[in-house]
Amino acid sequence: TSLLSDSDAWDNFAFALDQIHKLSHGVYLSFAHHIHSAYQSYKTHTEHINGFSSNPIPTHDHIAQKVIGNSFQISTDLIARSKQINIVNYYLYPTQASLLAQQLKLLTQAPPQIIILQGFGSGNIPYNADLKYYLEQLIENGCWVIISSQVLYGQLSQKYATGSWLNTIKLVFDPHYSQADLYARATLLYLQYAEQKNWQHYWVN
Repeated sequence: TSLLSDSDAWDNFAFALDQIHKLSHGVYLSFAHHIHSAYQSYKTHTEHINGFSSNPIPTHDHIAQKVIGNSFQISTDLIARSKQINIVNYYLYPTQASLLAQQLKLLTQAPPQIIILQGFGSGNIPYNADLKYYLEQLIENGCWVIISSQVLYGQLSQKYATGSWLNTIKLVFDPHYSQADLYARATLLYLQYAEQKNWQHYWVN
């Protein structure tokens, strides 16, 4: 309070406590007397008190149940392993796809565990033969490639030509709830299925 005398922290905290027995199981954000489902929330304003936006809270959190599963236990060892996962997040910008191909070529020398490509619109990325080749090389070397979108809301789709070619590669498309959900989902699934060739099967849509 010495730094921000009119802080809303205590009010948010009190409201959150009041909501505990009114909500179904899950993870939520409480701000400005609004409750947001954590995996669908975005911070959309830097200064407004009500600075978060989200989709409507679902009736039950089936996503968390499918990702974590009944037998998956969070241990000290898993927490330590999660800190070693290298996630590269590319926020694409309008340029030649060949430049992205060159950047991915460099990554093939020491692939990260996970690469996220933030495409345009519904997850579109312009086609380039070298780009496709290096994506396939990264996947072959055990790197997970995930397609997301720079747009905040809405589902991803490959109905446009600029995105349809991605269907020919063994990557996955983010269900597109939030960046926090994407990182958590990728980390949890990688901890469980990193050694499996068909890891894409476990990505929850």
